[in-house]
Amino acid sequence: MAEGDLVVQFDKVPETSNYEVNTLQLALKNMLRQMGQMHLLKMAAMTADFEKEKIKATAVAKTQFFASMSHEIRTPMNAITGLSELLLNESLTQTHRKYVEDIKMSSGSLLKIVNDILDSSKMEAGKFDLYPRHFSLPMLLDNVCSI
Repeated sequence: MAEGDLVVQFDKVPETSNYEVNTLQLALKNMLRQMGQMHLLKMAAMTADFEKEKIKATAVAKTQFFASMSHEIRTPMNAITGLSELLLNESLTQTHRKYVEDIKMSSGSLLKIVNDILDSSKMEAGKFDLYPRHFSLPMLLDNVCSI
């Protein structure tokens, strides 16, 4: 028992033996059973703590990944949006103007998706703020249908 073996087997004490020895043996068995249960609870708590730390580390890695990915996607998306704006300042046919407007709108939509992904990470971290904003439902529907 001193070496941590909590599953000690006792020889059966003859019924003719001393009542005190039987009582002591029963008490010792109960104590060992309780110690075994406490050991299992301690192991479960240690496992839960390990899993909790693993979840935290995963969340941090995910947040860092999304931040890096967002930066890498935003740079070319901003270039597409800026070049679209430059093209819209040129003289274009009506058809080409519509195409460029669709390109600009699509790049803006992709940028919003990237921002939404980052917002979901912020929500998980408890660092997300909502701000009310006015929008035009007909314009939103037109943009969705145009895409």
